[in-house]
Amino acid sequence: IWWDGDLLSEGLNDYKIEKWNPLVPKASNSLPRLLTMSSSPYLASIWDHNPMFMGDIFGDWRTEVVTLNQAHTELVIFTTNIPTTTRLYTMAHNPAYRNHMTLKGYMQSPTLDYYLGDGMSPPPEPNIRYVGSGAIQGETAELAGGTITATDRSGYRGSGFLDFPATGGSAQFNNINGGAGGAKTIAIRFANGNPTPRTGVLKVNGVAQSIRFNPSGGWSTWSTLSVPVTLAPGLANTLRFESTGQDLGNIDEVTVP
Repeated sequence: IWWDGDLLSEGLNDYKIEKWNPLVPKASNSLPRLLTMSSSPYLASIWDHNPMFMGDIFGDWRTEVVTLNQAHTELVIFTTNIPTTTRLYTMAHNPAYRNHMTLKGYMQSPTLDYYLGDGMSPPPEPNIRYVGSGAIQGETAELAGGTITATDRSGYRGSGFLDFPATGGSAQFNNINGGAGGAKTIAIRFANGNPTPRTGVLKVNGVAQSIRFNPSGGWSTWSTLSVPVTLAPGLANTLRFESTGQDLGNIDEVTVP
C-alpha cells in the first residue's frame, strides 16, 4: 500500500502498517511500524489477517484500509495524515486499478497499469468520463494533422487544450453518448485571441457542418460556443473538428448533454 508522502510503498502486515527501510540492516529495525490498527484508540478487528478492503477511496493517491471494530458493529477506516508534494489523479480513475478494487479471493493490493514508484514518469491521464452528460476534455481526443495538446495559456481545464494548425489538423472524439438520440446542443469551451473570427468544420458522425469561433478577447480568455447537432442513440457517435485554413479556436473541452 501507499501510506506516507514518498513514492515508495509500505507494507500492510496483519494489523500493522510498516515501512521498509533499505538503509537499516535487517537484524535492526528495518521495518519501523507506522501504525498499529488493533491498538487503542482504534481497536480495529483484522479477521484472518485481512482487512475488509484496501484501496484509494478518498481521492488522494494513497491507500485507505477498511476494517471492522472489535464488536463488529462499525466500519473503521484508516487514512494517512502525512502530507505529500506528489500530485496524481485518483487511483480509482485508473481503469486497471478500478477493476482490481472489486477483487476479493486472495487479498492482493489493487494494481495500476503504470509504474508508481521512485523515478516514475508522470502517468498519462486516462481517457474515461462519466456516462451521459458531462465535459469531455480536449486532450482526450484522437489528434492528427499537426493538432497538439498545448499548455502555454492560462485558464484551461484538465491537463491542456487543443491547438490546431492553420489547415489539415483534426481532433476526433469517439464513443460520444447520445442518450436516446436526436437533436442536441453541445457546448464548446474555446479561446480565440485574434480580432477576427476563425472558421472550420465540425463533422458529427461524418456529416459536416461549418463552425465559427468568434473572438473571445484573448488566448487565455475562454468562451462557450453552442452548436446544435443530431446524435445517434447510445455511444456510437463521433465528433470531429477540422481546421480548413484558419486554425480554428483553441478548444479546451466539449460538453454533450
